[in-house]
Amino acid sequence: MKVFVSIWAVVLTTGLFIYSCGGSEVNSNTDESTDVVATGAELYMDNCVVCHGKDGKAGMSGATDLSTSVLSHANTVNVITNGRNGMRAFSSQFSKEEIEVLTKYVESLRK
Repeated sequence: MKVFVSIWAVVLTTGLFIYSCGGSEVNSNTDESTDVVATGAELYMDNCVVCHGKDGKAGMSGATDLSTSVLSHANTVNVITNGRNGMRAFSSQFSKEEIEVLTKYVESLRK
């Protein structure tokens, strides 16, 4: 009886693990990627579009053209976090996760 309960527990645990992982890897990544872009776009539209423009090319108040940026991912995170030149720092407004999502969106504006 103990063996049966142990096997049943392993099967149940394995089933729950597989279920919690969701569907195929491609679909999960696509959904996650879509969420990242949507969240990043929202943050961008609420906080960045005034200077950088919808497509990243506005250049208002000396803002960099984001479509031609060659900054690395780490440097883009740094600029959003700490500011640069006339751009203010967003470290007190955004969490690290939000800065990461915003960075990915900004990188999507590149040509």
